[in-house]
Amino acid sequence: MLSSRVNAVVTAENMQAFMENTGYFHTTVQGDTVNKSYFTQAIYTAQVQPQYHIKSITWVSDSSALLKLLEQRQTNRGILKVGQPYRLSDISAERDQLDLFLKTKGYYFFSPDYLMAYADSTIGDRQVALYLNVKKPRPTRQNTHTASIRSPCFPLTHWRANSWIPASPAR
Repeated sequence: MLSSRVNAVVTAENMQAFMENTGYFHTTVQGDTVNKSYFTQAIYTAQVQPQYHIKSITWVSDSSALLKLLEQRQTNRGILKVGQPYRLSDISAERDQLDLFLKTKGYYFFSPDYLMAYADSTIGDRQVALYLNVKKPRPTRQNTHTASIRSPCFPLTHWRANSWIPASPAR
C-alpha cells in the first residue's frame, strides 16, 4: 500500500465511531503517520473509557394495541436485555426483529424506521436508560386524494416505501 493512501486521521475517526457504537462513550482515538526511510508507520493512540451497560428499557407508550404488542414481545423474546452492554447493532437488530413480529400480526406496512430508540447516558454509573417509541404519522390533507370508480368515492393515501414522506400520486 502506498503511504499517500494512508489517512490516519480518518481511520482514527472511524475507530472512535466504532467504539461509541459499542458503548465505549467518551473514548478518544488519535492517529498519525511516521515516515522512516522507505517505510511509513501508522500510530494510533486510544484512551478507552469503560463500557456502558443497559440499566432500563422503557416503552414510551400511549396504551395503544400496537405498543402493547411491542412491549410484550420485547420483554419476552427481545434481543435487548437489562444489564447487557450497550451496542447500536443490538438496537438495530431489535428493531428488525420487532418489525418482522408485527408483520406476522397483520401490520404489513410497518417498517423498522418507525421505531425510535433514545439512549440516556446521563443517569450515571456508566449505565444507559433506553427509551423506545413508535413514530406517529402525521398525514395531512395533501396526502389524501379521492378516486372515483363510477359512483363510489374512496379516499386513497399514497406513501413511499419505508418512509413517512408522502409520494405524489400517479397521474
